[in-house]
Amino acid sequence: MEQKMRKRKIYIAGPMTGIARWNRPAFVKAAKELRGLGWEVKSPIEISDTFGSQNTIVTTPGLLDAVIDEELAQLATCDAIYLLTGWENSRGAKTELLLALEKGMDVITERSGVVYKTPKAALEVALMDPIMVNPKMNVKVEK
Repeated sequence: MEQKMRKRKIYIAGPMTGIARWNRPAFVKAAKELRGLGWEVKSPIEISDTFGSQNTIVTTPGLLDAVIDEELAQLATCDAIYLLTGWENSRGAKTELLLALEKGMDVITERSGVVYKTPKAALEVALMDPIMVNPKMNVKVEK
């Protein structure tokens, strides 16, 4: 009996708050490209769409929390996380990266396209790459 290989799942993380349309074009573009490479994509934009419009989500008490809970639940099922440009300026994306690192996921950055296979390597690159460093993170990497 032939076993069907499961598609690897990837979660897109990046800045949303304070950006027009929650940065939808960047998420849609990344999702399309990743699907073209054979990934099963989990996108916070697509997840939030199942809860209603952006206006409904931010004005309905408790709904934004429900959306965030679902996004984190979907992330937890993934094999990798894809960091959009500007992720380091997003509290949500940094939280998602920490969860991904804790679960041992591969980390891919939009800027480099490189897959970092270990949490330590991913964190070192994210923190030490001059383009990606955010001094507000105040994290020291032990070597």
